[in-house]
Amino acid sequence: MKTATKILAVILSLALGVMMFAVGASAVSGGAVLPGTGGIGVTIFYVVGIVLIVGAVFFFIYKKKKTDSK
Repeated sequence: MKTATKILAVILSLALGVMMFAVGASAVSGGAVLPGTGGIGVTIFYVVGIVLIVGAVFFFIYKKKKTDSK
């Protein structure tokens, strides 16, 4: 596995872990339930953030391949 692919896998794993933690942390086990005040806005921030991170990784991979071929 190439280094860039490993980096991308780590970034995607971390992003998925953060999303799963956020979803799990929003539910309170036993007792009061937290009010849902964010709607879809929070999900949009997660999706946009992940897209930006993945785009940046691909950009750096492309740039590195371009400089390596010279």
